[in-house]
Amino acid sequence: MAGRNKDKRPIGPDDIAAAFAKPMGKGPSTRQKRETISQVLPTIRAETKASIAEARKETRGRKSTYSRERFKAVCDLMGQGLPCHEAQREVGIPASTFGDWLNQTGEEGLFCRETYARARQALADWAFSEALSVPQRLLALALTPQAPDGDGRPAKPLVDSAMVGAARLVTDSLKWYAERLNPGQYAESKAPPPVVTVNNNSLTISGRDLDPDKREQLRTLLLAARDNGGALPSPDNGDS
Repeated sequence: MAGRNKDKRPIGPDDIAAAFAKPMGKGPSTRQKRETISQVLPTIRAETKASIAEARKETRGRKSTYSRERFKAVCDLMGQGLPCHEAQREVGIPASTFGDWLNQTGEEGLFCRETYARARQALADWAFSEALSVPQRLLALALTPQAPDGDGRPAKPLVDSAMVGAARLVTDSLKWYAERLNPGQYAESKAPPPVVTVNNNSLTISGRDLDPDKREQLRTLLLAARDNGGALPSPDNGDS
């Protein structure tokens, strides 16, 4: 049958282009074109898969190469106010690779963890400082003198309630971010007050709500009251 690949020669993309470039009246039929495409598609797919696999292999090779300078570049950007994931993207380090570097053993692992801890503290300092500067900038804008309109009416204020609400949202978000990055310095104390219940002549205090020193003082008073027949010792006012 005319048009078939009798010698079983491999058909490539150039053969397809040449087949479609022939004049309509003398070129291959639609069936012949389909057969040609079906024969060349497996080759194209195999070559494409090989190219993708090679690209992924090269990428994995680059990701696994540790560089102290690149790691420190990420931490330096964090100290300038850039979140960790954005700093990684800026330097070109995937998050998984950055995590692998943090989990290294030996001297380099210790260097990475200490540098990253300092970077988190610096980022927390930046976030808290920025949270304080937002209302200051808004206040400066509100105090900026405004010239009246052309028709003599007073100019509209530069700061409205919507801007105040947006500034409060930004400030609260930055303070929350600083607290999460460095809770030891920026987290607010949320210890509940001691629970004290008075019923008639009885007094109930929850010892779990007291700190260790106050619990020890309460224990000493209760032991003294037991030794005195249930009466608490009189307070020492310093009178002789």
